[in-house]
Amino acid sequence: MIFKIINDANVSLEAKGLYMYLTTLSSDYPIGDNEIARCSTDSKETIANATKELIKTGYIVKNVAISYDKTVKVNIYTINYEEI
Repeated sequence: MIFKIINDANVSLEAKGLYMYLTTLSSDYPIGDNEIARCSTDSKETIANATKELIKTGYIVKNVAISYDKTVKVNIYTINYEEI
């Protein structure tokens, strides 16, 4: 899958970089928008665009975690290891 995204001309370099970063994380470590923003100098808008692109192309999956009292909502991203 990693080599597939590298050669995918339909994916921007920003999205490829984000995907590479996500692959370095433990598979049991959920990562959200704030964690991604803390490890980069990119704006939240740039990160949001890259995550949208990866979701649209099927490289990652977005899930929404909601706190028990429903006051906090967090986007969680996981890599889609299935063949696209």
